[in-house]
Amino acid sequence: FALKNITFNTRLKLISLLVGFYWLKTITAYAIDFDLGTKGLLQYILLILNPLAISIFLFSLSLYFKRKTLFLSTLLVFYLSLNMLLIANILYYREFSDFITFSTILSASKVSAGLGDSALHLLRYWDFIYILDVIAIPIFLFKNKNNLSQNLGQLRSHLMVSALAIIIFILNVTLAEIDRPQLL
Repeated sequence: FALKNITFNTRLKLISLLVGFYWLKTITAYAIDFDLGTKGLLQYILLILNPLAISIFLFSLSLYFKRKTLFLSTLLVFYLSLNMLLIANILYYREFSDFITFSTILSASKVSAGLGDSALHLLRYWDFIYILDVIAIPIFLFKNKNNLSQNLGQLRSHLMVSALAIIIFILNVTLAEIDRPQLL
């Protein structure tokens, strides 16, 4: 894994790396695992923007913790949660040709009963790309957490990262509304 020679000595660099990994995996899932029927440039722009808003926003929340351990723990919880949701959505889509909704998540016991033993049969050989970094990054981070700079940046820069996420989200929703009015 090539991360060993790369230094992520600031919090923003680390967040940028994780946003990049999550974005790349989501785009890969869009291309390989989901049949989205994307048509036109605007829909492709929406696909590109979609994973950025939530990942940047959630990861930026960890910036507000001063303690390095709390920062890393919060960042990893958000990263692992987003990845688990992505993988669950992929497996759910393979079985039901639909996406997970909030009501599906709330009734997870019924869904898991429906999957049962077939859950293992839903895995594909390329699924390792979705879990490789989920395994490697926590190990890398906790082995190298002392290399992370104590330079916390300013509250202003943290707010700017969070604001960027909100702007991307608003842009994404606005473009989606232009493309398919009243879809949401």
